[in-house]
Amino acid sequence: MSKQKQPGHYCRICGRQRANEKFGGKGHRIHVCKDCQREQEGRKRLLKKARQRAAEVGLRPPKRPDMTRTQAAQYLGITPSAFDYWRSKLGIEPCGTYEGRLGTGFLYDLEAVIRIFQARSPENDESIE
Repeated sequence: MSKQKQPGHYCRICGRQRANEKFGGKGHRIHVCKDCQREQEGRKRLLKKARQRAAEVGLRPPKRPDMTRTQAAQYLGITPSAFDYWRSKLGIEPCGTYEGRLGTGFLYDLEAVIRIFQARSPENDESIE
């Protein structure tokens, strides 16, 4: 009796054994199924748009499109309490949550960070109320 071959490949992203048809192109070699490859491309597209938007405003390119409160404050060069002040003043809501070592926290998208950057910039003529 010979050992029966396992059908398909193992996807290293989702951790499932998938059929051979679920892999395409470079997916066979790098062990990433089509579904996971599509998700990765979507994340890359989102990051590219965030970097373009930051360049339009005059900020340096971000490493991630979503940031924690501390990361966003450091990105803008202000303290986290100043970030919270501007966030509450402008009425900006978090875009998501994350689970970290210290518990659950909130994530803010780049558009929220850009709104705070524009509101606290010295050339801003209009008052925020």
